[in-house]
Amino acid sequence: MKIIGIVGSPRKNGNTDILVNEVLEGAKENGAEVERIFLNDLDFRECQACDGCRVNGNCVLDDDMSSVYRKLIEADGIVLGTPVYFLNVTAQLKKFIDRCRCLFNDRFESKLNGKKGVVVAVCGNPDITMTGSTVSNLMNIMRFSGMDFVGSVEGSAVNKGDIGNSANVMKKARSLGIDMTN
Repeated sequence: MKIIGIVGSPRKNGNTDILVNEVLEGAKENGAEVERIFLNDLDFRECQACDGCRVNGNCVLDDDMSSVYRKLIEADGIVLGTPVYFLNVTAQLKKFIDRCRCLFNDRFESKLNGKKGVVVAVCGNPDITMTGSTVSNLMNIMRFSGMDFVGSVEGSAVNKGDIGNSANVMKKARSLGIDMTN
């Protein structure tokens, strides 16, 4: 079993990265092969709405997303992690999501169908409900993609690394990783 963690935060070792890693550690603990992908490290363009992918089923843009598509298709599960920016995902994650159009055919059947999915969202506001619209949006994207939504973990942390002090949040993240592999 292989689980891919997509980190939509520009900060390595930040709160979102820590939680995505904790989900992956839970999956690894249960025997899965895991990989984390930092979107901010990739060189890829925005979707051009050219419909080139409708012709042959593949994105016509030749950039770092080409290797990511293969990994997503080969994976058994996907973790999408993002800090909450103005009640939404980061620009990095939005660009990634838009580029995943090529994973659908004209009947909106997805190459991600049947894969397990987990959402990680971290907000700086102490009011954890600020993650709600972001989590709901990502959950709906996973379900639209035919994925089996396993669950989400939400955290509130301002300073880099603070999420590690939230024992219940860390425990839930690890537990979701285990659940992905069952």
